[in-house]
Amino acid sequence: MKPLKNLIPGVSVALLAGFAAIGIQAAQLQIQFAGVDLEYFVFNGSGPVQGDIFDGAGVSGGAGDTAGADPLSFMDFRVDGVSAGMLTSDIYLDTFIQDVWNIPVGGGTVESQGNTLSGYGLDLLTQTGCTSNCWGLGLDIDTIQVNYSGGQISMQGSGAATGIYQQLLPFGLELDAAKPITFDFTGTSLINLSDDGSYLTGFNLAGTGTITGTLVPVPAAVWLFGSGMLGLVAVARKRSNA
Repeated sequence: MKPLKNLIPGVSVALLAGFAAIGIQAAQLQIQFAGVDLEYFVFNGSGPVQGDIFDGAGVSGGAGDTAGADPLSFMDFRVDGVSAGMLTSDIYLDTFIQDVWNIPVGGGTVESQGNTLSGYGLDLLTQTGCTSNCWGLGLDIDTIQVNYSGGQISMQGSGAATGIYQQLLPFGLELDAAKPITFDFTGTSLINLSDDGSYLTGFNLAGTGTITGTLVPVPAAVWLFGSGMLGLVAVARKRSNA
């Protein structure tokens, strides 16, 4: 059994090197959600909102409270394309995108002018049985692109490290604050469309969304797995010595 003894150190080094390499490769997290309900209204002298896009619960929010957010139908947390878990209750989206102006009636793409209020953007609330400070992910997004074409609207945006305002995701997941985070929304139903002849002045929009980012590497779990494998090798070595 001498060849096995000589092989063990080489196997150990190869395993550890392999696990270390795995730990370096950061996984991608996609948070897919449905049941989004958004509104758009341009201030015309009789309303409080000035060209903003906000969730169906209204313009108030941004504090992680479910009363100021809109309920979703599900959230699916996918790591490198594989679901790590899904939530179907106690999930909300709190949205406030400020100053979206001059969406052409005939279609086109415009960019929001940036949120001047800190803590606003897109907030996912995921805490079970919670009504206050229910953070799953608070993401400050200063600008988004709004695309209007053929009676359909989609939106895209991105946030940087400083864009993570709060984070307490389920299933032990954590987005890397040093990597960009992107947002994509696809409208599936556009109603109550209004315009002033040149630009859109209001609409209600339902659809689905995805937030994509990079997970914080979890080398501890990798090394734990590696230790377990090396333990099996050690057991084999003891048996070979017996």
